[in-house]
Amino acid sequence: MDKYPNTKLDSDIEVTVIKKDGNKKSYNTNYFEKLDIGDKLILNIRMPEKKPFINSSLCMKLYNCTVDIKYNDRLLYSYGHDQVKNNKQIGNVFVNIGIPDDAWGNDITVECYNYENDSLDKVRNVLLFPTEMSLRYPIAGNKLEFVFCMASVGLAIFVLVMVLLFGTFNKIERQGFYLGVFVATMGIWMLGFNDMLYMIISETHIAANAEYVALFFMPVPFCGFLMLGSEGKSRYIDKILLNIYSIFFIVATFLNFTTTIHYTKLVHVMRGLLAAGLIIVILVRIFVKQEINLNLDIIWMGIIISGAILLLDVLRFEISGVSPEFAKMFPYSFSVLGMFTFVFSLSGGYFAAITSEMHHKKHLEEVAYLDGMTGVYNRTGAKKIFNKIDIKQDYSMVFFDVNNLKVANDEYGHETIKNSNRG
Repeated sequence: MDKYPNTKLDSDIEVTVIKKDGNKKSYNTNYFEKLDIGDKLILNIRMPEKKPFINSSLCMKLYNCTVDIKYNDRLLYSYGHDQVKNNKQIGNVFVNIGIPDDAWGNDITVECYNYENDSLDKVRNVLLFPTEMSLRYPIAGNKLEFVFCMASVGLAIFVLVMVLLFGTFNKIERQGFYLGVFVATMGIWMLGFNDMLYMIISETHIAANAEYVALFFMPVPFCGFLMLGSEGKSRYIDKILLNIYSIFFIVATFLNFTTTIHYTKLVHVMRGLLAAGLIIVILVRIFVKQEINLNLDIIWMGIIISGAILLLDVLRFEISGVSPEFAKMFPYSFSVLGMFTFVFSLSGGYFAAITSEMHHKKHLEEVAYLDGMTGVYNRTGAKKIFNKIDIKQDYSMVFFDVNNLKVANDEYGHETIKNSNRG
């Protein structure tokens, strides 16, 4: 993958799922039925006969379960038990362990126990890395996404700071503020979704919560952006959705940090609210088109495409948890593609709106300061120029009167006279 040397072990994994009732299921693939609460997952990973590197580390991503990694009953790695004991969400787990010298050619056992609703249904990209490069594992094969996410977050934060420090916070700037917040939270979520936050945040618990906070908060600035670009019933509906998502985010965050009801237990509700909200927004666009003032078809096309992608991803997620073969056919989430579409459509539409606003402003200035027939400055325009004159400097002023303009207009036409005046 990329320029990083590694050895992929996905095909060297034996999977056993022990259900909470004691029944066992074995799989000859690293895709399996999604774990239920109380289920245990055992992975036997066969190490190569020879070291691929002088110092090698085993790297993998696991999700929302306690992890114990052993070799010959010797514990090599353990994570998640303290989080369960303290009623904290486990979240994504980035495993990065050194391989004992006597483990080559033998099996390393990974035991995972599921305590949450949202859990594993596959284990992909189990890699051996040179130890000195193992911290780069989260971006192996994802460098472009990492650069895009970091650039999006950095640019969004810069724009937000500039608006807060120097903006007048008019309607177009408020809409830009909502867009900046949305892009920043989207970038953070994508970093967390692809386990790239571990490149920035070493604490797993903090990284997991940052991802979910961003995911649950994203609809709030999105609805705020839409609300400021619509009128009438459309604006009213966008405002209702904004309030619903805001309340849901506050409640979910409060429950996550004060109870055992973590974000993972509410993620299904979140997906449903997102899907319902997008459908409502699209239907409003179709049936009350005349009330929407954005004049930006690119935004609505992006919303429709992203909504379809989100619905596909919800369907993929629900089916893949019960059908390992289906999960193997569609191992990657469509959500990242949906977020890319969202960002480009909203950003493109917003900058198109700014351009339209600038042209409209320029047109109004021409109407206010220029004579419509001759194209020269009228009294208001001349007064504007006089107000800019520095009275400390010397100027010469010439007044002259032009006669028989009507004859020139009748003979050559208004447009000819207008163009000659401008020249």
